[in-house]
Amino acid sequence: MNYIAKIMWVFTFALLPLLYACQHWQQQPYRYPKKGMTLILHEPVTVQADTTGVYIQDGKITGGAHSRRNPYCEFRVRKLKESPQTIQPDRFLIKRAGTNTRLVSYSPVQLATLYIQASSSGGDAPSDVIYTIEMKLYSAHQPDVILLECGGAEDHPAEAYAPTLEEIQVALGNIATLEPWSSPGKMDSIESCNHPLINCSSSDLI
Repeated sequence: MNYIAKIMWVFTFALLPLLYACQHWQQQPYRYPKKGMTLILHEPVTVQADTTGVYIQDGKITGGAHSRRNPYCEFRVRKLKESPQTIQPDRFLIKRAGTNTRLVSYSPVQLATLYIQASSSGGDAPSDVIYTIEMKLYSAHQPDVILLECGGAEDHPAEAYAPTLEEIQVALGNIATLEPWSSPGKMDSIESCNHPLINCSSSDLI
């Protein structure tokens, strides 16, 4: 095998995981939230005073805290206020959806313990992350409700992953529902892309 042939073989082999990932995404177009979907809030959710977010996990409103071992979601509002802010039942358009990475923070005692354990075992220092999906929301009735962020379980970067639609729905429970474009009686893909707040390309209409 000559040099050029070897380069082509290596290049093709390197592309195989990417091609598989693309095919996998096409086969499961609604595995993750996408812009143009609809979030339906079924019951009021209150953001406490002096905060801008409220967590939901396992179908329950947990306020300002959540377990990092299970998927969760957080509603966020635009402004910090001295009084509670209630998000009323409504339909929210998802203007944009993207991923983010959150480094897990530890208390000084937890961090010291983890470093001692890592040093004694010859391992690395703690570096767990939470991969999240951020959905920018829009409702003409409640413009101050700006975001729903849903995170997966805390884990090592190589093992952690962003939550799927199914896991997000488990976290939200009966409090809210994510619906795709094609749900009966709801906005279809063409109506969503014609919405003035959404700019869809052909790749979005999977």
